[in-house]
Amino acid sequence: VVNADLFRRSLRFMERNYHRADLSISEISGGAFTSVSTLFRAFRAAETSPHAVLRHLRTAAARYDLAHSGDHADYAAISRENGFRSPRSMRAALAS
Repeated sequence: VVNADLFRRSLRFMERNYHRADLSISEISGGAFTSVSTLFRAFRAAETSPHAVLRHLRTAAARYDLAHSGDHADYAAISRENGFRSPRSMRAALAS
């Protein structure tokens, strides 16, 4: 059974902070007012993980930025602004 309230709180926190490359699972659990183990149980019940959701948020934002940046996309800036540690890690996430 998914703890819907916990899942929503976690998701809202990630939506506000996905751009931070240093965002940790413990910060996400703290932002959702729960423990790390309870956070993982809630996401497992929803058949996903915090890492997968965070990656989805980052890649969706990067795709949007790339689509709206025209022919002169600054991959380094877009990767930084969307929480990726490097343009290479952004490209890998977008390719998967």
